[in-house]
Amino acid sequence: MNESAAREAFDQKERARIRRSLRRYMEEHRVGTPTLQRRIEEADARRRELPLSTLQRFVAGTHRTSDSYVDMCARFLEGVGVSAAAENIGEALAGYFGDKDRQQARTRAAVFAGAYVIHAEPWDRTHAGGAPYADARFDHEPEKPYLAVAEETHDMQRQGGLPRRHRYEGTLVFSGHYVHGFLRSCLTRQPKTYTLRYPGPAGTGSTLLEGAVLYTDTENEIRQLAVRLTGNKSEPLSVKADEALS
Repeated sequence: MNESAAREAFDQKERARIRRSLRRYMEEHRVGTPTLQRRIEEADARRRELPLSTLQRFVAGTHRTSDSYVDMCARFLEGVGVSAAAENIGEALAGYFGDKDRQQARTRAAVFAGAYVIHAEPWDRTHAGGAPYADARFDHEPEKPYLAVAEETHDMQRQGGLPRRHRYEGTLVFSGHYVHGFLRSCLTRQPKTYTLRYPGPAGTGSTLLEGAVLYTDTENEIRQLAVRLTGNKSEPLSVKADEALS
């Protein structure tokens, strides 16, 4: 099939993946459907039009959208580096690195889904302006043994100026009492990996996960940091986490 030709069909799973990727893009870039519509149309090589009402219904999942419009959305996501195949990567990572007991992994993924603040050593003076190392969101799809990660990271402290922000996306998988994160920079496409463990009731204060992160920064310096994750939720997770990891 010609590269510029529209796909003939998208099955339900593909449509669901594209829809979730669009929602994630809107959340991370803080845009509504009118702005998203404009960006999709501007990025379309065939200069097709995408009615706003059609996009709204597709994002909401209330109607079956024609393949040509779904194709526009899919190609836009590929162009901005948000592949609709990200879930396939999640499945592959969970299958290769995760627990053999998939039901246990599903339980842990459901427990640890939520918003987090990531702190890096030195804990008291990590960043200019007192910003945490990063803010992250772990999203769980029902019955999946992994979490989708969206992270906004602040530079380590620099001489003068405010800390810059960088976005990462990736997957978290569960293996025993460890949690492994595999992310990619949305700016440089360089990888970033987390190895974390649950500290349990004897952990430090509100710390829910702790460990280390390894990545290459925008100056091409390799960095390895000790990190702690605290929950950004109104309801503590410690009791549920104890049960999930027992």
